[in-house]
Amino acid sequence: MQYDSKIYQLNSLRLGLIHEDNIQNKPSIFVAVGSQAVETKSRIKKYIDLHQAGTHNVIIIPHDFDGTEPGDNHEIYTYYETQLSVEFYLTEKIPRGHSFFKDFGKPMENFTEYHFDENTKFIKRVCETGFGKSKVFCDKPFAHNYIHPDGRIRLCCTTKQNLPTNNNYNLFNAGTHSIDDYWNSDRMKEVRRKMIAGEKIKDCERCYQQESQGVQSLRTTQNMEEYIRDTLPDGTYLKSATEMQIQMGNICNLKCKMCSQMYSHMHGLETLAIGEQDPEWFHWVKEQGANVNNWTNDLGRKEEWYKNPDTKQKMFDHISKNIESLVVIGGEPTLIPEFYEMFEHCEKNGTLGDKSITLVTNLTNTNPKMTEWLPKLQAWTIWASVDGIKERTEYIRYPSRWDKVLESLDFYKKNIGNNGKIVLSPAVQLLNIDQLDDIIKWWKDWCGGELNEQFGWTWLATVWYPLICNPSIAPREWRLKVADKLSKYQFDEYYENIIKSLREDKHTEEQYRELQKSFIKYNDRQDQFRDVPHTWRQLLPELDQSLTNSLK
Repeated sequence: MQYDSKIYQLNSLRLGLIHEDNIQNKPSIFVAVGSQAVETKSRIKKYIDLHQAGTHNVIIIPHDFDGTEPGDNHEIYTYYETQLSVEFYLTEKIPRGHSFFKDFGKPMENFTEYHFDENTKFIKRVCETGFGKSKVFCDKPFAHNYIHPDGRIRLCCTTKQNLPTNNNYNLFNAGTHSIDDYWNSDRMKEVRRKMIAGEKIKDCERCYQQESQGVQSLRTTQNMEEYIRDTLPDGTYLKSATEMQIQMGNICNLKCKMCSQMYSHMHGLETLAIGEQDPEWFHWVKEQGANVNNWTNDLGRKEEWYKNPDTKQKMFDHISKNIESLVVIGGEPTLIPEFYEMFEHCEKNGTLGDKSITLVTNLTNTNPKMTEWLPKLQAWTIWASVDGIKERTEYIRYPSRWDKVLESLDFYKKNIGNNGKIVLSPAVQLLNIDQLDDIIKWWKDWCGGELNEQFGWTWLATVWYPLICNPSIAPREWRLKVADKLSKYQFDEYYENIIKSLREDKHTEEQYRELQKSFIKYNDRQDQFRDVPHTWRQLLPELDQSLTNSLK
C-alpha cells in the first residue's frame, strides 16, 4: 500500500510540513505517540538524531487513546515542541479512527513507528517500547493452534469462545475445516488487530482474571515485536503457527472429581447412570451447571473428530511440516491409537527430531514404543496429573491406583535422557489444598531433593470451575487453618498467592451457604454410587466438621 499525502491528510497538516516532496525524497517514519510520560524525552532522542542526520523524514503524530489523552491539541503541541524541542515534522493530534490508522494498523501504547520507503510504499509497523509489559498482548493468535476435545477451534485452551466462520453462523471444527481455513479468518484478523492496538479481547477474560488475582496464566508475550512487525494492517499473519495444542477427543479411563463429559466420556456415562437411579439429583446437576459440573450436554458421547482419514492426514501433515512445539491432551492420549500414529507419521517424514512434545497424562497407562520415540525428539515433557498423595489422588482421580501412578513416573524417569522433563501438574482444588505443602515435599523427594531443569512444577492446572471444587467456597475458619498450615512452608510466589487467597472472602453469606450445600450433595451422591473405599468425609474430616458447623 502507498502513502499519498493528498489522500491521507493528517488533519490540518500543521505548518504545512507534510508534502509529496518530503515523503518521496527519503524513507519516512511516522511516529504515533500516545503518551506524555516523563521518559518520553529520552525515548524520542533517536528520532531527533535520525532527523538531524538527514537520513529519514520523521513525522510525529500525537494520537488520541479513545479520548483519554490528557490536554487539548494546544497542550500536546506545547509538550512536543517546547518541552522536547522537536524541530521536525509534527502533525495535529488525531483519533484512532483516522483513515491512516485504518489502513496501516492502529497504534499501541507509547510509540508506534510506521515505515515507508522513498517511493511512499508501506514497509512495516514497529512498536518501539513497552514489550513484555503489555497486559493484553498474547502470542497465541500469532503462533498457536488449539483444537478442543470436540474438534472446535479456539484461540487457546483457556478461552471458552469457539472461533466462528466468516459468515458468523457456523463454527470452525477440525473435523471439517483445515488449519488454513481458520488461520486468517475475519475473527482471527480482528483479534490480532485488537491485541496490537492494546484492546482487551473477550476470549482472554480468564487470563486477565487470573493475573489480577496473582495467579499464573497462560498468556505470554514472547517475540511480541516480531509478531507485530510481521502482521499486515488488516490482521493477516502469513506465517504458519509453530505451536499447537491438540486435544484428541474425550476418551478417558478416569472420572476425576473436577472433570466433566467434555474431557472424559466415562464421566458423562457415570452422570447418566447416577441419574437413572436418582432423577432428582440428575435434574439438579443439569440445573446447577458450572456450579457443580462444567458440562452436562451430550453425556456419554465419544468425541472422535480425528478418526476421519482425510482429517487425520491433513492434521498430521500440518504437525509434521509446521509445528515445532506440540502439546497433546485428551481425554487420555495414551489410550488413543492416533496419538501413536502421529509419532509414526513424523518419524516416517524425518521431522520427529524437530519437535518438542508435551504429553499431559494421568499416568495410568504407558506404551513401550515410547522408549524408541522419546530419545529422537528435540525435547519432551510429561505433565503428570497427580492431585494428592496415595488415597487422596485415588479419590480425586477415580479410579486411578497410586502404585500404577508411581510405576508410570518411574517409566518416564528411566527414559528421561538428556532431552526429557517431568513436571508435576496438580489440579489444585478444595479436595487437596490442605495437602498442598505435603504434595510439594513428596514431589521434591521423588525428584531427588530439589526441582531443576528436568524435574519441575506448574500451577496451570489450578481449578476454577466447577465452583464447588474451588477452595474459596470453604468455611472461613477452615480456610484460615489451612492457610496457617501452608504458610509454614515456603515455595514460590504463586504458592504465597494461594495462601493469601485462602484468607480472603470471595462470596456473599448466601452464596457460601448454597455452594457448601451443593458441594456436600454432589460429592455424597457420587461417593455413594462409586462405593469408594474412602469418602471425602473420611479423607477430610476437619472439612466435614467445618461444613457441618457452617450450615447449622
